[in-house]
Amino acid sequence: MLKIHEVMREYEELEIKNHPAVSSEYVKFLATHVGFNEARSIRVSVAEVEKMVQKADLKIKRMIESVQTVEKVAKYCKEKVG
Repeated sequence: MLKIHEVMREYEELEIKNHPAVSSEYVKFLATHVGFNEARSIRVSVAEVEKMVQKADLKIKRMIESVQTVEKVAKYCKEKVG
């Protein structure tokens, strides 16, 4: 009985559709039922999302650098003030 609860918890945590048992079957279904135009459209969408992720990563890196600079200035000011 406990194993059933563990499996059910895994499905719930992964929102069912993301569980490996379901997602692998979904990929198989898409591979056999999706036409070339739809597949091309999906590839284009994924490429766009990847570009957005790269831009977001760059922004995050710049923000981190800014925060580190502000921390250094704050530390310097604190030392000077006392």
